[in-house]
Formats: sequence, C-alpha cells, structure tokens
Amino acid sequence: MAERAECFAGSFSEAGADSCTLCPPNSFSDKNAGTCTCQAGYYPSGSGHTLECLRTRPLARACARQVHAC
Repeated sequence: MAERAECFAGSFSEAGADSCTLCPPNSFSDKNAGTCTCQAGYYPSGSGHTLECLRTRPLARACARQVHAC
C-alpha cells in the first residue's frame, strides 16, 4: 500500500501524495485521513481533490435545471 502524508484533522492526503489538502467547505476528516466526508445534510459530488459537498443531491440539482422533471 502506498504511503501518504501525515495530515491534521480537516485535511487529507491521497495514497502516494507527500502533502496534505484542506477538506472542501461543508466537510471534515480525522487526523491522517485519505479522504474527507461531507457533513450531515450535504451530499458528495466527486471525490478526493474533486470533492464538493452540496446542499442538494447532485442528480436533483441537475434535474432542477431541466424543463422536464426527471
């Protein structure tokens, strides 16, 4: 298993990385985490460096932009 950087809570490091990245808004992580987790009431879109924690589910948000209901 690839090593990762030792990170403080609120940040993460993916396998093989030598630095830490802050968790995105509305998410959290434990110390030395490999990923962040969205807070209650928020839904993940993406993962790792592309994670966003959205107030609505990603599919529901896409459906809201369409004229016809999903």
